[in-house]
Amino acid sequence: MLSLTIQNATVVLTKLPDIYGADISDESLRLFFQSGSGLAALAGTNPYVMGVVSVQAFFSSLNKHSAPRNYIVEPTLITREMAVKNNLQHVSDVVRVIPEFLKYQQFSENRFHK
Repeated sequence: MLSLTIQNATVVLTKLPDIYGADISDESLRLFFQSGSGLAALAGTNPYVMGVVSVQAFFSSLNKHSAPRNYIVEPTLITREMAVKNNLQHVSDVVRVIPEFLKYQQFSENRFHK
């Protein structure tokens, strides 16, 4: 039980509030399995894909190739229920269960500033 005092009023929380995160990593995924963790869900992109996109864009620009102007890496939502049901304790586990976690899209035209 957690007790907070806010301007002469005492609030007693019998359950910690749900926590939502914006990072999917091995460390954050393990929080779903820790006793007392209030982590309810994580949303984010695959760090491996973000690295691939960055390196690909960098080398394309160095080699004077026509590099895509935009990359879209869709974020993924992982809930506690999903993590526990599928034993998602590592980023590689997420790829196994959600193959889209490895995908990204390239666009050579500027779709966002027409």
